[in-house]
Amino acid sequence: MRAVWLIICASLPMVTLAAEIDTNFSVNTWNSRTTARLDVQEVIDSAVIDSNAVTVRNRSDSLGILKHRKEVADQSFTYSVDIKTPNSSYLWLGISFCLKSNLEGYYFTVDTNQTWMLFKYIADSTDNPQSVIIDAGPHSFVNSFTNTLKVSKDGDDISLFVNGRVVFSGSDPDFDSGSVGLVIHHSIRATFSNISWTTHTTSPRKVTCFTSDFVQDSLKGWYLGYTQETPSIIDSNLVLTSGDSLRSILVTSGDFDSSSIKAQVAFSGGSFGGAYGVTFIDIVRGGDSTSYRNYAFVLNPQGEHYGVIKPDSTRFNWSPGSYPEILGNGEINTIVVKRDNDKYHFMVNGVAIVDANVQEGFDIDGAGIIALPDTTFPRYVTMECSWFAVSQSDSFECPVHLPVPYKLQISRTAPSRRYYGIVFDPLGRKISSLKNSRFRAQKLPSGTFIIVSENNKKRVVPDLQKIRVK
Repeated sequence: MRAVWLIICASLPMVTLAAEIDTNFSVNTWNSRTTARLDVQEVIDSAVIDSNAVTVRNRSDSLGILKHRKEVADQSFTYSVDIKTPNSSYLWLGISFCLKSNLEGYYFTVDTNQTWMLFKYIADSTDNPQSVIIDAGPHSFVNSFTNTLKVSKDGDDISLFVNGRVVFSGSDPDFDSGSVGLVIHHSIRATFSNISWTTHTTSPRKVTCFTSDFVQDSLKGWYLGYTQETPSIIDSNLVLTSGDSLRSILVTSGDFDSSSIKAQVAFSGGSFGGAYGVTFIDIVRGGDSTSYRNYAFVLNPQGEHYGVIKPDSTRFNWSPGSYPEILGNGEINTIVVKRDNDKYHFMVNGVAIVDANVQEGFDIDGAGIIALPDTTFPRYVTMECSWFAVSQSDSFECPVHLPVPYKLQISRTAPSRRYYGIVFDPLGRKISSLKNSRFRAQKLPSGTFIIVSENNKKRVVPDLQKIRVK
């Protein structure tokens, strides 16, 4: 268990705490309290108010807690905060709720490595809080520098959200009321904004589908913790490289209990004795450690053989025959792993290759792409992926995740003006990539379309327009 030392920060200037918790904003919004072992001025280096934001630097060697003065008696509420930090290394940055004067309560934090944690402090006989980790783990939608954290509590039921995705849904009976707070790791600076508290609850919505076609230079929605080198996006292709002796896995979280994968992949370079393809991931959490098992469906670089790597196995046997006419002769391959009751159907380029049994006790916490090295020289394997989707059904027409800061904000009737950018339909499927041309909106069929401007092109529209063609 990771030990966490706490101090309460004092004299914080005004912060706008929206919704129903506070309507009279004053410098007394936050609890003024310190400890004998730390001077307040060492904790707060600067607190700069800008609209609904406060920037705080914790210069101590302890975890800082900014505790709101108002006691929240409601057992059902939703509390949300936007958090941004320029620091590249930290362990605890987030929010607290049901917080008591002696620091008992719940703490929900994220760290640099795309990992979230829910822990609580329970006072012992000397009234000193002791930490207890309730749950923790990696999640693909946790960012390193900017996150929106939200907790929704309904009685004993707690749901945690990071950037709109559910990371935890469970129950804990220890605390039902208290204050809310902000949590900042020692020796870092962070900005808290859009602080919101309401008596409304937010029900967790299970993620059943994820799509990425890599048209934007962003890895949002992917967990990088299992990659040996940071992946890159080149010409709308995601490039993933294994280590010389370790596999690389790029995975998106999802809790897909009964899932199928579809991906377009190709061998790009490295050893001709390795493998590449798609994989399911079972994240195993125990104590302070997190490990993973993968169930992979792969091809060899020459495009002649296939293999299945089952959970708890590091080796696999190639197919007994050679299938270059099916497996693409080392070119682009469309892989589909389709779940059908207790079987996985492994298909390549529309042809059924082999069936594999669904493994009992293998929980699908995510799915992604995988590159495996071999003993030949060079040992690494580099693959490219131009399209990826995972779904609970065999339909992959799920909304693509448009990277931040692109948001659907503007809706209007399209004039007869010209637009630059990439065109998506309402489901997020790319219709065309207009890198070197432009089009008139009235040439589109009737319907709603999303236009995303490219970063390196002249911007003649805002970053994202939602237009309706009649």
